[in-house]
Amino acid sequence: MVTNLCKLAEGEVATTRHIECEHKIQRRLAVLGIKTGKTVRKITSAPLRGPLVIAVDRAKVAVGRGMAERVFIKVLKWKDENTPDGQPQYGQKRYVFEINWHKRGCF
Repeated sequence: MVTNLCKLAEGEVATTRHIECEHKIQRRLAVLGIKTGKTVRKITSAPLRGPLVIAVDRAKVAVGRGMAERVFIKVLKWKDENTPDGQPQYGQKRYVFEINWHKRGCF
């Protein structure tokens, strides 16, 4: 399911699919590390339409909601292989990343 960055729940991990905005805003997001194909994790969101704090490339970045609404993502599913029902133990999540190596030119 493709949605925008604002609708991501705290602690969830997603991959950016595309960014629909002007070139200036795309450059600004690229400087912050938010590009197409990057894996991001939402850390917190400020109340009353404040900025979002996300983790990208081992860095925490604050992004305004106006910019975050233009970043479209795909939420990654998680599963824990150690439990029979696939649910995490003690609130810890293990993420399964969907990476297409042949599209990234790694072969």
